[in-house]
Amino acid sequence: MPVYAALTAALPRWLQLGVPAWVTDTIENGVQIEWREPPTPFFSSEYPVTAEDAAFLRGEIQRSLDNAFIEEVTNQATIAQLVCVSSAFVTHTANGPRAVYDYTHVNGFTETASCKYETLPELAQSLRPGDALLPCDVMDAYDHLTIPEVDGAYLAFRCLGRFFKPVTMPFGLAPACLTSTKVMRPVVQHLREAGFRILACVDDFGGASPAAPGQPATQAQAVAAYRLVERLFGELGLMLHPDKGVKDGPKRVRLLGHLVETLLAPFLLPNDRVDKIVAQAASFSGHATEHRRWVSFRILRKFCGTAVSTTLSVPSARYHLRSLFTAML
Repeated sequence: MPVYAALTAALPRWLQLGVPAWVTDTIENGVQIEWREPPTPFFSSEYPVTAEDAAFLRGEIQRSLDNAFIEEVTNQATIAQLVCVSSAFVTHTANGPRAVYDYTHVNGFTETASCKYETLPELAQSLRPGDALLPCDVMDAYDHLTIPEVDGAYLAFRCLGRFFKPVTMPFGLAPACLTSTKVMRPVVQHLREAGFRILACVDDFGGASPAAPGQPATQAQAVAAYRLVERLFGELGLMLHPDKGVKDGPKRVRLLGHLVETLLAPFLLPNDRVDKIVAQAASFSGHATEHRRWVSFRILRKFCGTAVSTTLSVPSARYHLRSLFTAML
């Protein structure tokens, strides 16, 4: 059963949580994309990809087809009727490669849908020294929600010489983050009312289990809490990632690119992120040296963004980035 079918079948359990009507309507009828006006016709050329990225895309496309997240369009007459065709590409993150659809053109016709993420400093205020932690991850979070068939003509994409239409909410669509966050908000509220001290960021959940006031959560409490979350999410038709959750109540976990630590320091920088920024700095410096201090705006912006993202784990460091940010003005 596709994950979105399991979510719809679990709708009575959602109603027991007292969720708003908007949430039940989105689960039952799909994501209602708010268009400012219908997107104008657009047909993207296919983006070139490396052999490694092509192999990854082939695997992701087949997995999406197997799970009914997308459907292939093979009829030439049907392809000609598609209003917008975007292109797929691969982005590389700390968690590995991810397939993304470049909906830049289409997103320009959607209503602005900003989303404010909860942050690790907010989580740190609720953690206690020695807390056993509870991280989990919703697998294929966006794919739990469908999109209306009529919008498929605007959200079609091409990849490796083939054409596809999404069945579920695609990664790259501007309102996707806000929509997913609003759907999950009642679940997060339910857990917090039960005493969980938890942070939620799209598909990532992490924090500490319920414990006595002023006392850290024990490993046994964290293990029991994970089972409770696993059962609740199952009842709601939400699939937890089998490989990303940690069930044994550790005191150090990786969450949103940082190591959350309840014994030594609130946050630590993982070694692979240290290696990444050192390699970026070396490449950036070398390029500037070879080109008389000229570098592309994209490379400069990427390096500055990566550097700033590490400040949470090394607050005492001085980054000397002001001149670089000034150069981007």
